[in-house]
Amino acid sequence: FGPDRPMAVCRELTKLHEEVLRLTIGEAAERYAGQEPQGEFVLVVAGCPPQEEAGDEDAALLRVEQLRRLVREVLAEVGTELTFHDFRIVAGPSHTNMIFDISAPFAFPLGDSELCRRMEEKLKERDNSLFAVITVDRR
Repeated sequence: FGPDRPMAVCRELTKLHEEVLRLTIGEAAERYAGQEPQGEFVLVVAGCPPQEEAGDEDAALLRVEQLRRLVREVLAEVGTELTFHDFRIVAGPSHTNMIFDISAPFAFPLGDSELCRRMEEKLKERDNSLFAVITVDRR
């Protein structure tokens, strides 16, 4: 919890000499270090403050960009004329689903299922926790 956590020290609640002090844990420790508390006490300690979500959001954006670069690299290995769009990810505790569309020329030599299989295979070689859900658009 730490000495800076807010708290309330409530003494003799519902009695004539009721007392409520709002201070930090550190201040309460100092106050009662030299004297033995007398009476009935209730301690109310503030809960854990919310974590900084901005840091989590920055990390998530960085991860999306890393995976986007990875898909771009693997796609270039399969065919330089290929592009992708509508990229998104769904991260889970054991794996990450990458969902995207590949745009391929009509004359591209691989069929749609073979193109998807090669992409999935190459992505798995790089990171076994990645799963790809791919749609192929012909142009």
